[in-house]
Amino acid sequence: MRQVTENFVMRRLSKFLAGLFFLSLIVPLPALAANPTCDPKFVNPFSDVEWNCMFPIRMAGTTVVGDNDLATPGKVRSPLCSCDEGVTTRIGITMGFREPARMLDVAKGGFCLNALGIDLGNSSVWGDGGATSQTHGGRYFAQVHYYAFLPLFLLELMIDFGCTEKVPLDVLYMSEFDPTHANEELGLVTFPETILFSATPLILACIADAMSTSLGAPLDPLFWCAGAWGTMYPMSGYSPSREPPWVEASGHIAAKFLARAHRLLIAWGTSGEPAMCGMYPMPVIRKTQYKLQLVRPVRSRQCVPLGKTGMLWVQGKNPPVPGKADNFSYFTWRWRDCCAF
Repeated sequence: MRQVTENFVMRRLSKFLAGLFFLSLIVPLPALAANPTCDPKFVNPFSDVEWNCMFPIRMAGTTVVGDNDLATPGKVRSPLCSCDEGVTTRIGITMGFREPARMLDVAKGGFCLNALGIDLGNSSVWGDGGATSQTHGGRYFAQVHYYAFLPLFLLELMIDFGCTEKVPLDVLYMSEFDPTHANEELGLVTFPETILFSATPLILACIADAMSTSLGAPLDPLFWCAGAWGTMYPMSGYSPSREPPWVEASGHIAAKFLARAHRLLIAWGTSGEPAMCGMYPMPVIRKTQYKLQLVRPVRSRQCVPLGKTGMLWVQGKNPPVPGKADNFSYFTWRWRDCCAF
């Protein structure tokens, strides 16, 4: 089974790298250099990761490393677990930790793969895919790119550990190819519940989520809320923020995309008892499953829960440097509960 999984991963990675090589042949280099809105830099899987975000680490139902925080989702109390594997049942111990499993770009430049160090904007392949206006109708707008990017695997750390996902690098989503990302009316077809969560009483309920998030952790039952950032709906590339430095607005769009990814089953559940033997479908986001660490344009040493007020983490995180400002990349730290053998 392990050999089949590794072969599958290598095929996916080979196709991805082959695609990048093909693009490098057909995209004129002068055109790539001509996009002043994008100056991408590949994320260093060692130095750019704030490894303290992995804590706390729980084993056998207790915390063994680090301190518990309020944003740790549904702590598994049982010390032992079991998983059916065909005709056999394997016994193990429960384990929980945060893993830097995904990367998110929130970029003003179209086709600016900021975290991968690749700029496909203003090229002969995509046409004029360069700068997009940061404000549409008075609201902040940005493109989103979602990657499988696992530093633990890339650095060959814990690769034999059963709780670590074995996908080194892959592009999972690009909003430039999703018409509902920029068109909220079209998005109603995919997310009709947007009308329900636009009701005033439900929006006012998000005040409680904003207060709770700023004190430590978001409220998972209020899944339509994004704390101090606003609401998850409409699930688009827009944020109501109207003024720079846009850092909090970029976090808001990142949170909205994570909710969208769960709604479309691009992202799955990795926390709680159901995750002991593997990821499971989770169409409604569990906000405490995630924390965000900003790595571009400025590396942050904080991992913030979804919705934490920008007054506590955005200062100095978006300096006005041409090509770098307003193009944000986030490590998505995902809580992982599993049955370790």
